[in-house]
Amino acid sequence: HKNKLFLDKLYPDVELRSEVAKHIDQIPENHDYTNIKTVIKTKSGEDKPMLVSSTIIGYKQKKYYLTAYRDVSEKPAVEKGNWC
Repeated sequence: HKNKLFLDKLYPDVELRSEVAKHIDQIPENHDYTNIKTVIKTKSGEDKPMLVSSTIIGYKQKKYYLTAYRDVSEKPAVEKGNWC
C-alpha cells in the first residue's frame, strides 16, 4: 500500500506514525482541512519540524488526500522594503 510506505519513510518511529495515521483518519470530508505540527525524517536522516495541512478532495467520483508540508524549523526572515 503506497500510503503505508510513504508514512514508514517519513515517520520511522512507530508511535509517531500511529498518531499521524489517526490524524489522517480524522481529516474532514466537508471541504474543511486539518493542521498538525509534527516532525518528519528527511531522506538524509535529519528530523524536520513541519506544519501539515490536509484535506480531502473529490475528483471523478473518487476521494483523494491533498496534503501540504511546510518546514517550520526556521522562522521566516522579515523582508525589508523600500518605503518612499
